Amino acid sequence: VPPPITRPEQQMDVAVHRIRHLGYIPRAVHRLAATPLPQTPTQPSTPTGGTTTTTTAEASSYVAVSREGGSVELLAADQKWRTVASVPGLRDREVDHLAWICGHGRGGRRGRGGGGGCNGDMGMDVEDGEDETAADSATTTTPTTYSCPAHEESDRVHTTRRLFGASRDGTIFEVDFRSRRHSHVTPAGGDGVLCLASICPECLCGSGSSRGGGGAGKRTNTHRCGGYLAAGCGDGSIKIYRVYDDDDDDDNENGEDSSPSKTLDLISTLPSAGKPVLSLSWRSGGAGSGGSGSSGDVLGGSVLHAGVADGTIRRYDCLSAVDAARASGTSAHSISTGSVLSGAAAQPGGALRWRSTHRMTVESLGRRSATKVWSVKALSDGTVVSADSLGNVHFWDGNSGTLMCKFVQNENRTDVLDLAVSANECKVFASGVDCRVICIERIPPISSAAPLSAGVYQATPPKFHPSDSKWVQTQAQRPHTHDVKSLCICHMKDSEGAAGAKPNAKGLGRELLVSGGIDTKLCTYLVSNFRKHRAKKLFPWPTSTPVSVARDRRVLALMRSERIDIYSLESSDPIPSDSLGPPRIVDEDKTLIGSIEISSLYNLVCADISDDGNLIAASDGANLMIFSLDYIGDEADEDRREIIVPTKLKVPKKARSACSAVKFANDGSDRLFCATNKGTIKVIQVVCGGDKNGEGDDEDDDNEMETAETKIVKLVHSFDEPTSSKSRAKSFAASELAVSPDGKWLAASRYGMGSGTVLLFSVPKVGGDYKHSWSLPALEAPPSCIKFLGGEEADSLAVGCSNNSFYLFDHEQRKLSDWSQDTGFPMSPSMPRELIHRAEYPTRMAFNPANPSKFLLGAHGYFCIVDLDQPIPEHSNIFPPDHVRARRHVPSKKQRARFGSVGDNLGSGRKRKRSYSSTTLVAEKSGNFTICLRYGNMLFMDFIADNEMVVVEQPWMDIVNALPDALERRVYGA
Repeated sequence: VPPPITRPEQQMDVAVHRIRHLGYIPRAVHRLAATPLPQTPTQPSTPTGGTTTTTTAEASSYVAVSREGGSVELLAADQKWRTVASVPGLRDREVDHLAWICGHGRGGRRGRGGGGGCNGDMGMDVEDGEDETAADSATTTTPTTYSCPAHEESDRVHTTRRLFGASRDGTIFEVDFRSRRHSHVTPAGGDGVLCLASICPECLCGSGSSRGGGGAGKRTNTHRCGGYLAAGCGDGSIKIYRVYDDDDDDDNENGEDSSPSKTLDLISTLPSAGKPVLSLSWRSGGAGSGGSGSSGDVLGGSVLHAGVADGTIRRYDCLSAVDAARASGTSAHSISTGSVLSGAAAQPGGALRWRSTHRMTVESLGRRSATKVWSVKALSDGTVVSADSLGNVHFWDGNSGTLMCKFVQNENRTDVLDLAVSANECKVFASGVDCRVICIERIPPISSAAPLSAGVYQATPPKFHPSDSKWVQTQAQRPHTHDVKSLCICHMKDSEGAAGAKPNAKGLGRELLVSGGIDTKLCTYLVSNFRKHRAKKLFPWPTSTPVSVARDRRVLALMRSERIDIYSLESSDPIPSDSLGPPRIVDEDKTLIGSIEISSLYNLVCADISDDGNLIAASDGANLMIFSLDYIGDEADEDRREIIVPTKLKVPKKARSACSAVKFANDGSDRLFCATNKGTIKVIQVVCGGDKNGEGDDEDDDNEMETAETKIVKLVHSFDEPTSSKSRAKSFAASELAVSPDGKWLAASRYGMGSGTVLLFSVPKVGGDYKHSWSLPALEAPPSCIKFLGGEEADSLAVGCSNNSFYLFDHEQRKLSDWSQDTGFPMSPSMPRELIHRAEYPTRMAFNPANPSKFLLGAHGYFCIVDLDQPIPEHSNIFPPDHVRARRHVPSKKQRARFGSVGDNLGSGRKRKRSYSSTTLVAEKSGNFTICLRYGNMLFMDFIADNEMVVVEQPWMDIVNALPDALERRVYGA
């Protein structure tokens, strides 16, 4: 019998404004694209003595997610699926397709590592930091440091990777996460772009390091990435582009390119297929693949498969002009249809040329309309997999064009929209309008079957003829409620969220299938055990909160993609000291007091409202906007509610740059801190003007402008980007700003694809110099949230990490606080594992002004109460103890020795084990680090006064009810 539960002492007694009616509806998922995994040639292991290409999870994997409305998010698999960057996009440009260019061997730079291992000394100076003071706005040089080699490796690998997107409006563009916009926009000239494919995931784009046979640290001379894109157009043509490096990132104030870009160079156009090209699959034929291409380029010998709207699958081979003429029996021409017009692709046998070699026709079942081939995947052994509009998944012999087998994905004969293939090409996943995700596995011949090395993903399976293998449908899952529009394969190395610093057992990664669709959420599946493990759901809550609150005015602002809604909070009443009493219900329809419609081509990125509620700032992808709010009484309302009247203020041209984060100082100075997309941080102040009517020269107009309300917006100071490197992987714009309660300090958190950075600035209210004070050292995991603690004195800066650990810094002395030094570095081994092992990452921190020694570390589904005056317990208490989301874990050996084993005798000597919950053990008497699960799906959480907190939630069922009708929804037992 488990021991009785001892209730811990009460930790908080506060009034909570629980808001659940704002209707924040996320957008549907259009497309998923995972970063190509680096591939490293190993020692010869095949019977013929050739090399075997294996794929190892050396660097963290990232997944790009495009959503309805034009936005694109970048999620880190090794950081508990945290959004590290996003591009808001244009409202009228949907990002329908995505493709990664790895850029290996194209000029990547490598930063300086911090050395050391992740569990020992990480090269972190806990006593003092380097003095990096800048008295003016000159650029401050800050060396890039890392807490462990895994972060450095991830940063190095992802430095040269670039993401390209295509839209149905006929444009191809680069999704630039650094500038948070679409750059190098190129019209395809072939009607809408219906599919986009890159050769990078299917070729030997090496990671640049050798794992065997070459000596430690020896570089492997794998060929460089060709950087090719293929676009299928609505007029039936296929266009081949070459991607060139373009370091000229200068842009104008409107966020568009100042001059035409030559990054995308059209090198070949394949003849029209007669109908729109709906899907593409491109496999390399260069070095190591037996093609005719040279060792320096992967285009020659490559094979392109296209799914066309007329129900056919076309195969195109890229051959030299001599080989193409010999195959067709004609004379070679220097320029003809399908020729590759690029000097870089010149071959010894003449210029390259695309030639159509096969045509496979999909059945139409007697229907008048042709079957649509929505997805095509080509395997390395020549097998071609297709998904069509009749609900079928076909397996073809790509060498002869014959059909080998067919599988029916759903009984309703609805469209199968996407396919995904595992790294060893032994499993194929399919889903579509019917949200059923099926798994089809390969059963290789006994003579050719070879067991895979544990934890090593073989990108090239043993070679045998496609007809020798047998495919069997093994399992299906249905975690989504609506259409699944995209599938992709990624790899997770670190399940604890430390970005690879704490790899899984034996340092091996896990292969995951990711799915997304109309129901807005993502689901992940374990590829190796798809049959046994249920899908994990990732809900689409934003990393940066869209909610801001004016504490003095008691209003709340919610940013949507095209407008800002402002709501009023319940008036504050004296709170009884003994109890809070029953909850009070507020009429939800009367809380909305006004909206600000933003007329722009771009979606809104960030917004913030001042504490007095008189100013609100917002930025889209083009410029910054500031509004003055006037509150007037509504005479027609019986309750005499206030309504807002916004007035747009004129912003100086120098301060009008698009921003990634904005934050008002809460010291009454009406100062606004803006983190621009270019990396600079600007300080803007709104002051009351005199009797000027705008006289002055143009230079004065650029620095301060006024309106009829005599409010002047002026630029006070500008901090240039304090970094030594401007590579795409390291220089994401600051995504979060935090201002100390006294308004003297500013902290900016910048995320990256390796290790993030937190910058500290001195911003005195009156007198003194604006200067960059300190760059915080690298932590055990990338930072995910920042907050100044300690009330008016601002004793310390708290930094939360993606693995649920946190650190406190003394920002005046530029060192770790005494509390963090006593806890030790890294901190995660000292933390309760109920907190560290949670699947969510912290997104916010909040502290009660009445008790500054306590603060809340919060995520979307929980918050943890931390008392700095009490020791860290071994385990965290869960409140409520019987909550359905309480984390269950298997007890350790120490716990089993203390409490004994619990089981049910089933006879015949068998015993069924029970997993312990943290509530079945004796609760920690101190109650420190108590995890509260009473609130879920939180968009915002903060204190607005002493013992008064606001929590904004978005019920998931409200989102489901707002979605369009699904094709079919299976109900168990119905």
